[in-house]
Amino acid sequence: MSEVSKWLNIILVGSNPIPCYVQAAHLMDKESWSEEERECLFVPTRHLLVYTKETEVYKNALMAVLKSKFESCEVEAACLQDSEAGRGGAVSQYTVEKSIKEILNKERPEGVILNHTGGTKVMTTYATVAMREWCRENKKQGVECYLSEQKLNCHFSEQSYTYKEFPVSNVSLTVKEMVELHGMAVEEKLSEDKLVKNLLEDERFCKQIKSVAARLLSASGEDTFCQEYLSLKTFLTDICNSEYATYFKSVTYKDDTETCDFIVPAADKGERFKQYTDLLGKYNRRNKWLCYDEEEGFTSEKTSGDGEEMAALLNQVREKGLDCWKLFMEDWFYYYICCAVKEVFQERLGFGGDIMYRPWIRDANGGERFNILVSEGYQLIVFAITGEEKSGSVKMDFFETLYQSEKIGGSRSKVVLISRFTNGKQKSYEDEIQAFRKDMDSFVTKQYHQARIFGREEVADFDKLTEEIRQTLPVRPDEEKRGLG
Repeated sequence: MSEVSKWLNIILVGSNPIPCYVQAAHLMDKESWSEEERECLFVPTRHLLVYTKETEVYKNALMAVLKSKFESCEVEAACLQDSEAGRGGAVSQYTVEKSIKEILNKERPEGVILNHTGGTKVMTTYATVAMREWCRENKKQGVECYLSEQKLNCHFSEQSYTYKEFPVSNVSLTVKEMVELHGMAVEEKLSEDKLVKNLLEDERFCKQIKSVAARLLSASGEDTFCQEYLSLKTFLTDICNSEYATYFKSVTYKDDTETCDFIVPAADKGERFKQYTDLLGKYNRRNKWLCYDEEEGFTSEKTSGDGEEMAALLNQVREKGLDCWKLFMEDWFYYYICCAVKEVFQERLGFGGDIMYRPWIRDANGGERFNILVSEGYQLIVFAITGEEKSGSVKMDFFETLYQSEKIGGSRSKVVLISRFTNGKQKSYEDEIQAFRKDMDSFVTKQYHQARIFGREEVADFDKLTEEIRQTLPVRPDEEKRGLG
């Protein structure tokens, strides 16, 4: 096909606007086309977004992005419902077919391309019927288009029907752009993206995070440090209240020459409280892994024994002005996963996209913080990190993550749920994780083949963790050509 003066690109807008944008962006980038594409495709002079009142928010976001990026091409929209129709009203096959024909009779384009990736089944089926009939009656060229698995599948309806598919590797979206296409926004003031990125630039910090994580995740049952750390964490989680949190922070930020007043909790827990307070004081005296000496500097070079890794890490956290309590309880695991994601992603920067750490996504309900969002090409990968360790709780977090990921990336977004999944009381770890995965395998939906759950065996070894993450990312075009996909 040759480029002519008036080609119309009709885009059916559904609940996932990303395929709508990708198809339009690919057609507008003729410089990146293959020779075969230059023979077959055309650059549209106009994009027409066909939507319903249910998908108006996606239409608005899509129109804004297309207008800002492709100023040379007109972008307009047409609703399949009249002004009196309410949200949720059904759109009949008659309405779809009639509307598409009316649009084509009004526009009288030289050729038509129909992107029906995003529409409902009724919209897709009867828009296709209408386009084919109009092209046949008016002796015009038509192309039906569907985006799937990094490929643009095109069905050409000229004198005889032909089918071709073209890899799409020239379109990439940032996480922020994906969020905005779904009618939401990244709230910069509430996000921790810049903070985490600055932390990950510190090689010493990353080294200590990986060291502590390796010790805590891979240690045997005889490891004294791990036993005492886990016991202390369990206890603090169990009786944590504002008074004890204040006490813990005070010994984190002060040396042991100062005293700290705190309120003793309920009598039935008094003995346990004293036991772990003594333990905390023991570490404070022996290894100083809960304090920082401003005159002598870091204690990590002087410490030895079970507290060495945590001493070095907490001292770095103290120096950076971060919350030692938060890192001691949970954040070390989060930063450990961040280190692995960053390492893998840096290897693939040429493929386009980006990464956001702890972004706050604002939506109609106020907003929510996500752990790690990665975009590569136009694929969104959601890394969700849960503190839950038992199968039932992990499963609930998994379903919630699927729901949240679809809101910001559509049904084809990938999900990786990461947990320190541990053994239950009645089964060994191996038996429980095997039963859990068998249970999840029986959950069959469109999303599940895009989702994975990492347990202890995937995260304990850093090299294995990075390899598992690599397997979640899309196959790059150069890898596919070499047969690596």
